Amino acid sequence: IALAAHLRELAQPMNVSRTTDVCHEYVDMAVRRVRDSLPDMWRVESDIQTVGTISLTGVQVEQIVLNLALLCAESLSSPGTIRVEQRLPNPRDPFEADGVYAGTLRVLAHCPAHREAEIRSPRWRASDAESGVILSVIRSMIQEAGGALEAGRTEQQLPRYRVALPSGTGSFTFENAEGDSRPYDAYVAEWTVLLTLAPGRRRFQVFRDRLQDCKVHVREADNLMTMLAHTEKDESLDAVILDDTLFGQEAESLLRAVVKLRPSAGFLALTERPRSAPPSVSGEVVFVSADASPDRMLRALIESRSMAVRRMQAGTAPA
Repeated sequence: IALAAHLRELAQPMNVSRTTDVCHEYVDMAVRRVRDSLPDMWRVESDIQTVGTISLTGVQVEQIVLNLALLCAESLSSPGTIRVEQRLPNPRDPFEADGVYAGTLRVLAHCPAHREAEIRSPRWRASDAESGVILSVIRSMIQEAGGALEAGRTEQQLPRYRVALPSGTGSFTFENAEGDSRPYDAYVAEWTVLLTLAPGRRRFQVFRDRLQDCKVHVREADNLMTMLAHTEKDESLDAVILDDTLFGQEAESLLRAVVKLRPSAGFLALTERPRSAPPSVSGEVVFVSADASPDRMLRALIESRSMAVRRMQAGTAPA
């Protein structure tokens, strides 16, 4: 019941488009949560490829994988194996080639005796009989974002789910978006954001103006001490934007420390050199190029906030 209620909340139609560029990271987080949720006798396997930007938030991706995996586990009468795969779309498969998709998720259950047959069998039996409140809410969430879900059975009558992940760069827009060229404004309106930039960083003036146009409450800092003081004391912060030129050689340890100070806030790092988050802060901080457009930075800011939601739900912060 609790899972269904959470899914219903996540599946509420939004009038803005939200995307994630690191779907594989959220799938991996979900796999770890599945392992933590099942007894030790169970085996959880994963084979996760990187896919393109999708029009689902990271939190939604995590909930989709977690709930489909637990539905698979419930179908087995004894401990078995849950397998989660993420792949680039196959243009030869009608299901995956039917829309604007960035990739495909596959979640299935199998027992040891049929392991190879279940994984490698090309046969797919779609089943219209698959129902239930959790599956219905998952399907609604995916379709609302422009994707597709197919529930089926393997030859051994074990559940198998396929999700066509909707592309975040395709032509799909959420209902009631009304062609707004700035679909993120309503989402971030009234957020409180701390913008920390080294002195003289005038190139970010456009991004600051973009935030203010969105009615974001922008607070500013130009050094690490001021930033840390604001982050620790200001409970209203929704996000913190960091100029990574301020961190020097201690970037990873400082980032871990600042996330620990305010785990409820999203953290976005503006970097001069294209890179992803270091392993120690992966899933905690979003990195975006300093040369990115203001709208790209805004999308990354929203993604960092999604990470904060996941962090608070899990009750964890970097050690």
